[in-house]
Amino acid sequence: MFLLMNTAKSPEMEPRPLSAGELILIGRGEHCDVRLNDPTASRVHCRLLVRDGKVFLTDAGARWGTFVNGVRVNECELKPGDELTVGESVLKLSVESESHGTTLARHSELNRPPGLTIARSVFSSVESIDEKPCPLNFPVFPDRSSPNKFSSRPPEKLIADFPLQAADYVSSNFAGVDIEELICHTPKGLLFRGSWNGQIVALKLLEPQLFRNDKNRTRFLRAVETTQGMSHPHLVKLIDGGIVDCVPYAITEFIEGESAAEMIHRIGVAGMLDWRTTLRIAIDIASALEYLESQNVLHRNVTPQHILYSTQDKRAKLSDLLIVKALDETQPALTQPGEVLGEIAYASPEPLGSGQPIDHRSDIYQLGANLYALLTGRHPFEGANIPKIIDQVLNNQPVPPTRYHLSIPALFEGTISTMLAKRPQDRFDSARTLGEALVRVQNYAR
Repeated sequence: MFLLMNTAKSPEMEPRPLSAGELILIGRGEHCDVRLNDPTASRVHCRLLVRDGKVFLTDAGARWGTFVNGVRVNECELKPGDELTVGESVLKLSVESESHGTTLARHSELNRPPGLTIARSVFSSVESIDEKPCPLNFPVFPDRSSPNKFSSRPPEKLIADFPLQAADYVSSNFAGVDIEELICHTPKGLLFRGSWNGQIVALKLLEPQLFRNDKNRTRFLRAVETTQGMSHPHLVKLIDGGIVDCVPYAITEFIEGESAAEMIHRIGVAGMLDWRTTLRIAIDIASALEYLESQNVLHRNVTPQHILYSTQDKRAKLSDLLIVKALDETQPALTQPGEVLGEIAYASPEPLGSGQPIDHRSDIYQLGANLYALLTGRHPFEGANIPKIIDQVLNNQPVPPTRYHLSIPALFEGTISTMLAKRPQDRFDSARTLGEALVRVQNYAR
């Protein structure tokens, strides 16, 4: 039997046994199986899946990342003896025959430099660094390069933790955009409607902590340059992007219409969407995915918020490509704290610990989950909490959408069922093949 223990000796908690077939959530959230008293850990920081005598680790989009033996990882197989760093907690994977370690020591407690306790005491009443802004009048921080010295500059980990405030930008000009109104506020930033050179545009301001050091900001600017060169009729066009006053931004075409998320909500209130509209959206987004596949780009975040449907020309477009490319280079996953539950509902089995590699077929699965929701007004898998949803995604089959929407053609339902297959090899092998299948539905279904 595998055991999850800590590298430091402590009588506070016994090693955590890992049973075959078990999915373990690690983080500071109340729903986690291994709950850490560590403010630097995310609510759900990472997941462990025990299957076929092996332990698979998947990062859950933790802001500071998950590390195995000092190397930041997105997903990997853990071996006995591997050390897993979650925030400042260090855990070790062992087997039952090894001597038991204990729980939840932090780097700062294993080798605490003088003065660190003073700095940490300022956060004693703060629930989480990734939830609360670093106070402007923070007095002193220990200088890690010289433990007996202090600096007024916060450690890099605490820089740019101030969330953007919409009131600071409405009715102002940012990067040449005259901002008119706030469209929405997401964990990744603020989305505004505005005018730029006489054109109505969308302006997205990204939370600075997403690109919190010079290296990551350079990567963001490189992503702007490459994304501006990508053009497809079913991708939201990037007009301009950059960084102003430490705030990364993107100016894109403005789509007059609604997101798939709004459509799904409307379905729940006003009744089912015509399956033909869903099919048109499917064909459009499959075309966008085919283009991205040709560019060796995975979207990874095909969720209803990122599918926009124009009421003017009845076309669907996939958004947030710049953010996908930029974050894909700087972070192993896109999900941020606050988005976990919503994103999990549309995630493929691969990032949730199925043991399969993530490739373009994960995007195909995600599109299938969106189509299911557009047809039925509900997720293909639902649960009271994250572990239950993950268990369903990994192990259960969705209820056939015709249970909720009787007019869906069998050919269309079968196509969506193939998109939602548990194993990538059982799905369509490419977005092009998917597009051909959807066109067949369009030609033959009545």
